[in-house]
Amino acid sequence: MQIVRVPLKELVPDDRNARTHNKRNLQEIVRSLEAFGQHRAFVVQRGTNKVLIGNGMLEAMRQLGWTEADVFYVDDDDEMAVR
Repeated sequence: MQIVRVPLKELVPDDRNARTHNKRNLQEIVRSLEAFGQHRAFVVQRGTNKVLIGNGMLEAMRQLGWTEADVFYVDDDDEMAVR
């Protein structure tokens, strides 16, 4: 497993993300990132740069003005990515 550092501007939120984050939840993610930093990598579909795991964290990092994050790329096709 290889984790790489990637500019946040390259990551694409998943518009079909099953998990939605309300304002309070996003504030908690922001607080956690401020206190502890990024403790887990995003899981991102190679080729599309679509975030499969970590969409709330992506939104929170952008709110904080972060510019880079740790990413683990997977080679899932579109069908596998939604499972």
